[in-house]
Amino acid sequence: MSGWLLNIIGIIFVGVLFEIILPDGKTNNFIKHVFTIFLLFTIISPISSFINNNFTLNTDVDVVDENFIYVTNLNKISELEKTITNNLEKVGIKNVSVILNSNIFETDLIINSVYVDVTNKKLENNVSESEYKNEIKKIILKTVNVDSEDIIIYG
Repeated sequence: MSGWLLNIIGIIFVGVLFEIILPDGKTNNFIKHVFTIFLLFTIISPISSFINNNFTLNTDVDVVDENFIYVTNLNKISELEKTITNNLEKVGIKNVSVILNSNIFETDLIINSVYVDVTNKKLENNVSESEYKNEIKKIILKTVNVDSEDIIIYG
């Protein structure tokens, strides 16, 4: 209620200020009419809440920009794929392709599965042929929240 009263006083104050500053003529007359309309809407605005107590004017609009979510999730996936690839290279597993599978249109990014192509792999730093798949799974599990069964290594 006090905010409503302060709005009315503020509009009247600005109207009087423009009355003093602006010269007489059509411009002053136009501004008087505009401020009269603002004052009228400000005075009428709380009447609907007095008439209907259930009436609420919700000014908080939650609009989700789907393009923003898409681009953000695409960037997150790309960075996760780069992180996994870099971590694999640090261990000595090179030339590996990592692809994360997820619904990038959802607000919460959830990784469904991870595909690892080891067709062109190069093993270095004493990584054995028999243990590289376990090493790949360990690095992916540290980086991404996914079940071990959802890591598919092929090639």
